[in-house]
Amino acid sequence: MSLEATIADAVREVVRQEIRNFVDEVRKATDERAVTREEAAKMLGVSLSAVKRMVTSGEIPSFMIGSYRRIRVSDLPNRKQ
Repeated sequence: MSLEATIADAVREVVRQEIRNFVDEVRKATDERAVTREEAAKMLGVSLSAVKRMVTSGEIPSFMIGSYRRIRVSDLPNRKQ
């Protein structure tokens, strides 16, 4: 096997592992229902700007999927009934 082929195989394996790691992280982040800030505002019965303030202050944890911010439903404080 040539050096180039050996390097190509090694690179392929590293890329495969990185993809597996990424998929695992996405699964962890989406194991439970996640909503947009707009949906969270409706669920809480507050304004979108109020939710944005709560996220910025850390009162409500959030995470990013690509360029989209999401909030786990279980992280919403005392949802409106």
